[in-house]
Amino acid sequence: MTDIKQNSILGLQDKNGKNIREGDVLLIPDEYTEIISSIGGPTEIDNEVYTVIFCKNRAAYGVNILHKSNWFKKGFLSFDMMLADMGEDFIKEEAEILGNIYDNPELVDEYEL
Repeated sequence: MTDIKQNSILGLQDKNGKNIREGDVLLIPDEYTEIISSIGGPTEIDNEVYTVIFCKNRAAYGVNILHKSNWFKKGFLSFDMMLADMGEDFIKEEAEILGNIYDNPELVDEYEL
């Protein structure tokens, strides 16, 4: 049976025109790491691969951000904040879906998500 979360389309598309869903693993170019860190995450992040999640505390979809030296420390950046700070077209021009945590569990291990 398909998980409902896997089918939750967020109204955003990646640079290849694929619909972004909760559980997707997004690749965002490394040059944006500092910007992402400054607006939503821990100050020392070391990844350019993020998992799409729903944050209940903020009632928003966005990406989970891991801390460089302490993986217990996490941050969250909503898509609304990301688009406001990086431009309306940022996701559809820069982000790429690598897969999702449901169909590609190996991505979780590979990128330590």
